[in-house]
Amino acid sequence: MTMPSGSGITVRPVTDADIPVARSLLVQLGYALAPEEVMRRLAAVRASPDHAVLAGESDGHVIALLHLYVRPALEKPPEVVVQALVVDATCRKVQPSRGVKLKLLRHRRPAGDLAGKRIGVRNQGDPGIVITRTMLAEPGLKDDRNEYIAIGDGAPAGAAIDNDRVDAMVTFDTAAARIELVGTKLRYVPLTPKFAQVGSGWICVPRESLKKERKALVALFRGIAKSTLFSHHNLDAGIDLHWAVYPESRPKGRSEDEARKELAFILKDRRNSWMRRPDDPDQRMGAQTLAEWQANIAMTAETSKNARLAQELGDPNRLFTNELIDEVNAFDKQAVVQLARGFKL
Repeated sequence: MTMPSGSGITVRPVTDADIPVARSLLVQLGYALAPEEVMRRLAAVRASPDHAVLAGESDGHVIALLHLYVRPALEKPPEVVVQALVVDATCRKVQPSRGVKLKLLRHRRPAGDLAGKRIGVRNQGDPGIVITRTMLAEPGLKDDRNEYIAIGDGAPAGAAIDNDRVDAMVTFDTAAARIELVGTKLRYVPLTPKFAQVGSGWICVPRESLKKERKALVALFRGIAKSTLFSHHNLDAGIDLHWAVYPESRPKGRSEDEARKELAFILKDRRNSWMRRPDDPDQRMGAQTLAEWQANIAMTAETSKNARLAQELGDPNRLFTNELIDEVNAFDKQAVVQLARGFKL
């Protein structure tokens, strides 16, 4: 079934023939997937009776992709949730924000002020719900009066904020930047002290590999450290090098300069998260602390309602190691910084 949208665009279900253009649109949304992976995911979504994937077509060309689903509820009528929406960059017309912002965040108020508010999340399985609950627990508050509303990503999320459907949104830095790109102005609530101690990513290695492949692992992690330092000091070059290795991730339908500026904006906060905080007593890249792991275990125990988690895991020192960190950091950091600042591809 096809349906005119009233704006010269025909809306219809996505077909297998649309997979190449769907893949291109997903790359613009930030997901560089192989064609077979797009086909697999599309088949899985279409097999679900309450989900639909629609294409927006203009003059015979697919210019938009929309994934939505029906969510039933006990306390209210069923509602349609937009899971993903992307419009080809060449067809976007960004309207300036209408002035209704994240009122809760206007004066950088503390996270405790999220209690009892309408919180936007990307979907109902989003970790933003757990994050809000965890941060509220620090000052002794609960989220039992909060309403969590799925508002998606990018333009749909920006529209929900601008139209006052939510009081705040909990999301990660690059997703927030995509919302700002469509014209919605955001202010940020600082993380609570305990939650700020929790690490955000680790590289897991089998203990046997740590023994047998130590030299190779040191080289791998040192390469990661060098590339991180390089990209932090020359983000444009880091983006260009990434595109050189993964050309399919380069956004389509816009100039290279426009695409680079957009990606640099998306990474404006993330690039600082790559580095150690200035007040961190251990400036070695990749170093971990017992306090970080204890905070992570405590948060997980609270959110999983497993008060015995710390006891079940035992000594947290066995969960991580800094054994390779000195070797990983054994390189001339200033030389990498100088190389980055003068590098052009």
